[in-house]
Amino acid sequence: MFPAPKCCPPPERLRSRPRRSYGFTLQELLIVMVIVAVLLAIAIPAIGTARRRASVATTASNLRQCLLMFQRLSVDQGGKVYVGANSSWIPKFWSAAYSSAFPGWDDRIELLKGSIFYDPGVAYDLAQGDKVVRSFGINTGIYTISHYAGKTPIYNLMLWRLNRPSATVLLASTGTDGGTVPVSSNLTPRGINFRYSEGKLAAIGYCDGHVAWATREELAEPLASKTHGFWTGQF
Repeated sequence: MFPAPKCCPPPERLRSRPRRSYGFTLQELLIVMVIVAVLLAIAIPAIGTARRRASVATTASNLRQCLLMFQRLSVDQGGKVYVGANSSWIPKFWSAAYSSAFPGWDDRIELLKGSIFYDPGVAYDLAQGDKVVRSFGINTGIYTISHYAGKTPIYNLMLWRLNRPSATVLLASTGTDGGTVPVSSNLTPRGINFRYSEGKLAAIGYCDGHVAWATREELAEPLASKTHGFWTGQF
């Protein structure tokens, strides 16, 4: 019998060699899970804050563009902006912002998204039945009647007649008696919606074209009376 070659270890040594493990231990998995949980706890609030800031910025930008549209129309039409009968203002002014006619309210949410008439803070999905959601309400307190079509009054906006346009509201965040589902295009003292900053702020667009964020306390007097200069433009 020949001796085993020196290059090959005896069978006993091969069997006694420990196997190498390529998996993770339970301790390593727990450490990874803890790290992921900590990162999520940091990231989720930051994402929520970023979304709220983006929503506020979009609202202010769209509202400002709507105000600029009215100012441009006022200049083009000699200080008088034709409104028509007292109903929703967005379909009437859609063609002034875009080179197309208003397509209708059939697809309410998708229609407004991407337009200057869209407010991301509105709870569009809460609208029920045939109610049409609104983004911004218009101040009818500065309407003037130009003539009547039968028994229907026809309105105009006379922005140049206002004593203090910088203190007179034109458009603002709207709701239903302070609720979350705006269904009326006409702005009222009870209809201003304080839906930002945890229900503390409302977006107010003034007749001179600037946008401001206001609290209920700051608007206490205008909210108490529809005859306040905030609504009528007469101070």
